Amino acid sequence: EYRGLESNRRSTQIAFALLYLGLTLIILLSAIWTGIAVADRLVRPIRQLIGAADEVATGNLDVSVPVRMSDGDVASLSDTFNKMLLQLKSQRNELLDAKDLIDERRRFSEAVLSGVSAGVIGVDPDGTVSIVNRSAETMLALPAERAVGQNLSAMLPHVGRIFEIGRKSGKPVYREQATFYRGGSERTFDVQVTVEQEAGAAGDKSFVVTV
Repeated sequence: EYRGLESNRRSTQIAFALLYLGLTLIILLSAIWTGIAVADRLVRPIRQLIGAADEVATGNLDVSVPVRMSDGDVASLSDTFNKMLLQLKSQRNELLDAKDLIDERRRFSEAVLSGVSAGVIGVDPDGTVSIVNRSAETMLALPAERAVGQNLSAMLPHVGRIFEIGRKSGKPVYREQATFYRGGSERTFDVQVTVEQEAGAAGDKSFVVTV
């Protein structure tokens, strides 16, 4: 029996080797599958965050990152990211609404000023012209596209002198006459400087020069 077993030793060794090899492969494949699953669990939410960040970079704020509480700290990061997107979207909508309101008021102001017979010039606190109506363009031969953004005193020294006096006087309304050549003839203008009533500090006040 011993000699019979000894003669069959190689086949027995091969059987055991195949058994051990199969078991080793099973364990190895299981370890690889488990590693891939764990890595995917860690990388998946980060990959989703990167994708959402790329969408935000293109201007799309309607994205959101799925949140799974089983992701741990990454889930907290994803939730914070979604809250940040909601705040950004809300602020963007508020800015767009404010811009639309400002544009609407500007168009309304331009429409009103275009029908006023008196010349109206809006002046910023630093003396820069912000708006000129059609009557002022015609009366003072002053194209709006050339006047807006320029210093009033530099363009119209006589009107600028009255503006500076009215600004320094502290009065809500200051009026004075000025005589100078405009349109090829000497003309006398009644210039009134009105301070913006709702302004706060003196340096923040805007002015309306009516001619």
